[in-house]
Amino acid sequence: MTKKSGSSAFGGMVVAFLLLLTPDHVAAQKLEKMRVGYNAITGSNSALWISKEAGLTAKNGLDVDFIYIESGSRIMQAMVAGDLRLGNTGSGPSIQAHAKGADTVIILSVMPTLPFQVVARPEIKKPEDLRGKKLAISSFGSTTDFAARYFLEKSGLTVGKDVIVLQSGGQSTRLAALKQGVVDATLLGAPTLLVAKQFGLHILADLVDMGFHYDFGSIATTRSFINSNRDAVRKFVRAYVEGVHYFKTHADESKKIMARYLRENEPAVLQETYSYYADKTASTPYPTREGIEPVINQITAGSKTEKTRLTFEDVADQSFVRELDRSGFIQSLYRK
Repeated sequence: MTKKSGSSAFGGMVVAFLLLLTPDHVAAQKLEKMRVGYNAITGSNSALWISKEAGLTAKNGLDVDFIYIESGSRIMQAMVAGDLRLGNTGSGPSIQAHAKGADTVIILSVMPTLPFQVVARPEIKKPEDLRGKKLAISSFGSTTDFAARYFLEKSGLTVGKDVIVLQSGGQSTRLAALKQGVVDATLLGAPTLLVAKQFGLHILADLVDMGFHYDFGSIATTRSFINSNRDAVRKFVRAYVEGVHYFKTHADESKKIMARYLRENEPAVLQETYSYYADKTASTPYPTREGIEPVINQITAGSKTEKTRLTFEDVADQSFVRELDRSGFIQSLYRK
């Protein structure tokens, strides 16, 4: 080999090496794996799914696997065990786990209310008609459990005495139980709620209209994970906030992503689900004192132990959203 040809070969190797160091390749090599649980196949999780499918988690250096686990309580168990890094549930499961000694903490709130409607068999016309009947929730300690107890209390009904509350699984399972007459009422959100209406089931109440404050779809992690890898949590929060913006501003693309996760292809159902949740999903998703303190009060009612004397600061961390908010990042998304 001549000196010139050797030089050319060496130059080719250098070019090939430099091509491997393109930003996209380097970013791909540095993606940090993260497992995140979610507990409902409902439109409220759209921004979460979109954060991955629109490439926003990867853009922020994360390779996220979303794992569907039907119960918020089970998500908390998996998170405390280290099988999940974050979990998307209601506020209740995280606070309940904290009250039992876990180091769970809420870092994001999807929306500051409960997007559920109480759906019943056609012959049940008003809440009082539930006396002596059965109401289905996903599982004890879940968001639907908390919502059901709130609804019954506001309706003057007592769990166990006036109404039997049963664990029945996810929304589709609860709807099937309602249609078959196994239970008399349940709580549903879009798109399952729209299917319930098509079957002629009766809407007893809308928890949004009842004016109840609750941090719905809260995303939690553990303080131990924050302490060991705060930057990963920061990246996830940023990707989620970008996902919310994408959800609100890219209707057609968002509905395609929703269709895959919801397993729903009916355009009218997708449009109604999109309109409902895109409007209610918080752009600046702070965990809120108004939405969390009622949950603390219910969980710790009657307890006199130190572990359950909880405050908002014990169970929620606003610092990640505050960091993005004060930097102007969130406002900049909506000015583009």
